[in-house]
Amino acid sequence: MDRAAILAQKIEFLSNQNKSLREMLAETEKETEKIANQAKEETMRFTQLLELVLPILKHVSKPKESRSIQCSIPTQTNVHEFIYLHKIGESLEKFMDKLNESYMEKAKDEALISQLDENSTKLISESAVLQSRIESLRNQKAQLESSISGLVIKKRLAESHLYSYGDYPAFLGTFDNIYK
Repeated sequence: MDRAAILAQKIEFLSNQNKSLREMLAETEKETEKIANQAKEETMRFTQLLELVLPILKHVSKPKESRSIQCSIPTQTNVHEFIYLHKIGESLEKFMDKLNESYMEKAKDEALISQLDENSTKLISESAVLQSRIESLRNQKAQLESSISGLVIKKRLAESHLYSYGDYPAFLGTFDNIYK
């Protein structure tokens, strides 16, 4: 198998690998978008809970003397809301970690795709150089074949010339050895 065919196979392999990495990158982007949407939803829930809890926090942070006795939200509900708020905070942290991981994977995939593009460009340029060398060798081969056919014609002319003088058998071996 010649080098051009090997390079063509390498280029095809790298382009297939590049294609699969691009597909993986697209899937990662979809997952990242999904995680980002989930994070937005959790942030909205968190904001809504904060809007509910802030009045309670303001009320609790006042000195005991200035607190009003009446509270619109019962104390048991406040505890449940704080627990729920804490759980939302933890889930937001997990989502942010997943989001960061997916961004890092995306960056790695993009770097790998860039490297594969660079390698395929190098292989394409090497393939072009090899194609030009092959073409040059074909031209040299054609020139050599032309020279050989010219020498064969000259040999036949010389043989016919010698044969006409009757000295052909003596020189026959010499010419045959020269052109082998």
